[in-house]
Amino acid sequence: PGGWPQVSAVLAAMVNPRVDGAFLRLTVEEAGVTLAYAVLGTVTSLVLGAVGGLVLTERLWTPLAGPRRWRTGPWLGLRTLAAVPRSMHEVVFGLLLINILGLDPLVAVLAIGLPYGAVTAKVFAELLDESPVEAERSLRAAGASKITALVFATVPHALGDLVSYSFYRFECALRSAAVLGIVGAGGLGFQLALSFTSLRYEEMWTFLWALIILSAGADRWSSLVRRRHRVAAAGSGA
Repeated sequence: PGGWPQVSAVLAAMVNPRVDGAFLRLTVEEAGVTLAYAVLGTVTSLVLGAVGGLVLTERLWTPLAGPRRWRTGPWLGLRTLAAVPRSMHEVVFGLLLINILGLDPLVAVLAIGLPYGAVTAKVFAELLDESPVEAERSLRAAGASKITALVFATVPHALGDLVSYSFYRFECALRSAAVLGIVGAGGLGFQLALSFTSLRYEEMWTFLWALIILSAGADRWSSLVRRRHRVAAAGSGA
């Protein structure tokens, strides 16, 4: 019960954030840093995920027709290797990289990109494995290599799901970029930690609202892109 006054203070600050000009300029600058970390970290993760997804897909290692062996050795080895960065939180990567690179912006980008890249590779591979196999089988029968058939037959079919998951990763990257700021990477997270430590709840909520607006913008952008993709897919199908 003794904590209710503090809870009331936090909730009151939610509707009364600090909005003077100088502080809003600081908020916009720090939001830009967080956004940059999220964008660059997501791009890094998508590059790693796209390459890793093609390599880790089961279709690249097993026949499309006839009996399949349970698993091939190289495929199992790669999947196991990819599980290592996937099992480590981005904050752990951030703490490790700070010791290596110091307080460098590259720390936040790599701390997001490396573990997210491993997760994205796994999800991309599973989305490709779950796609219909007929078009890929036809291309292989016509003489195309496994990777060519996979890229030109299966990837276009799974593109909607791949794009949707990519935007989900971007939304997650925004939150991760803020969390990494708390461990010294800068951006909204760093300012949030300072405000919370000083019990300046009005400032804290200004930074939180900025983060909420960034996340809402990413969600809206995702919806627009998915809708445009569905319309394009329906038009090409017709």
